[in-house]
Amino acid sequence: MEETSFWMVRPAQNQEAFQTYMERRLAGEQIDAAEMEEWLVCHTDHIQLLHMNTTTFLRTHDVASPLTATNMEFTTAPRNQTADTFADTIWELRVDGADTNDTVVQTSASFVRLVSARHGVAMHTHAKKLPADWGRGHQEINGNKKPGDKSNVWVIPLIRGRKASDAERQEMKRKIKKIGFFEKYAELQALMIKHNNALTSTHPFQSGPLSWPFLTRGVSFWTNSNDRKQIYLLGNPAGWWISTGALIVYGCNVVVLALFNRRNITVADPVVHRHLLRSGGFIALAWAAHYFPFFLMGRSLFLHHYLPASIFAYMAVAVVFQFFSIQHYQRFTLRRWNGPARALVPSTTALASFVVLIAIQTASFLYFAPLAYGTTAMTPEQVRGRMLLSSYDLHFQK
Repeated sequence: MEETSFWMVRPAQNQEAFQTYMERRLAGEQIDAAEMEEWLVCHTDHIQLLHMNTTTFLRTHDVASPLTATNMEFTTAPRNQTADTFADTIWELRVDGADTNDTVVQTSASFVRLVSARHGVAMHTHAKKLPADWGRGHQEINGNKKPGDKSNVWVIPLIRGRKASDAERQEMKRKIKKIGFFEKYAELQALMIKHNNALTSTHPFQSGPLSWPFLTRGVSFWTNSNDRKQIYLLGNPAGWWISTGALIVYGCNVVVLALFNRRNITVADPVVHRHLLRSGGFIALAWAAHYFPFFLMGRSLFLHHYLPASIFAYMAVAVVFQFFSIQHYQRFTLRRWNGPARALVPSTTALASFVVLIAIQTASFLYFAPLAYGTTAMTPEQVRGRMLLSSYDLHFQK
């Protein structure tokens, strides 16, 4: 680490007492642990940052940053600053995830934010570099007016000073709590839910769960303007809509058969009916379990969140196809637990329907493959030809 990277953390209050304490430490005086704990840096402490090379204090003021006009400029101020400038050098140190104000800042372990006590902006950086003639090509540091942004988090990687003794190292080792498998599992699930619900920022290609079964919008993943290629997550429209239709037909079948049964009218073979309710019911329940929870989420959602549910929607196609096209389910029944299963020969109509379904699915896949894989350049006419719905926001339409 460069020598110019070191800063001294000084309290905004009791500076004379802190200066005396530091002089005693630098002189090698043995200081008891209780006194050292008085000067621990904690969550929400108000501090100053003294640059060790230039002996100036980090400061922000109400001037636009050179490369980011919406943010405030960061600079340093000399020690003999005026009272007004002094207020610009006071920072509130915030530890991410801290529960109480006595949470201690830890090297390489704490994620911290430096927020100006006067202006409310947080220390922020980005990839752009300052000009070499006066900024030496360094990354710009400025004040972000949204202190809660994730990009404002920093880590203190190294402390330069007196080396800790073996006893101190042992005392500072993090004590890891041992927990059982189920407690770990519950903690992991809770954290995943917490972090997922925190992803609330909007996205130009987000969509709602209600639109997913009808494939009204996709997600743009990649574009190549030179070759006019793109990758647009859309799915196979033919198979997607057929599977949604199969779910609707399955639900209607279950309701209609239940109404007939209430009136003691038999319209389907008992074995066929049992297969529809048990096997089909399991698939429908699995689809619902992977789909409806998304209605409870507050995070940004996308079409790809429906992919696990779409697997069971495709299975529903087989359930409906079997119900309408294949009879004599008893052929699946084994006479004995180890008896041979007899072959099930579909009717000519069922076989023809199956071939048509496969042909439609294959043709649709080949037609939309350039969007799925981005391997083929398409003319504007070809792109518009694949916009089956006006809500498909494909690139290179012109």
